[in-house]
Amino acid sequence: ELRGLMLEAARQACCSAAVGASCLPDLVIVASTTPTDLFGDAPSIASSLATEGLAVAGAAAFDMRAGCNGFLVAMVTAAKFLESGAHRKAVVIGAEAFSQ
Repeated sequence: ELRGLMLEAARQACCSAAVGASCLPDLVIVASTTPTDLFGDAPSIASSLATEGLAVAGAAAFDMRAGCNGFLVAMVTAAKFLESGAHRKAVVIGAEAFSQ
């Protein structure tokens, strides 16, 4: 399942970053255009990460549906949120599954 892959990737990224509890991600962006993920999973993934202590509870979360360049657009979007000071840490997930 795609959501499971996205959640595992986010877990690994958060653990690899080895940030302390005071510096957890407060922004989650998911880039995917997979047809079975039509309405996106970012809020659900952010909630799961928060439950596991890997993201801020109530972190902002949204899906980016920008086709082939979706991950790049999501990265640039996250960078702008961080540069503006609106958020301190971000998790950007790019995932596609057009066949199984």
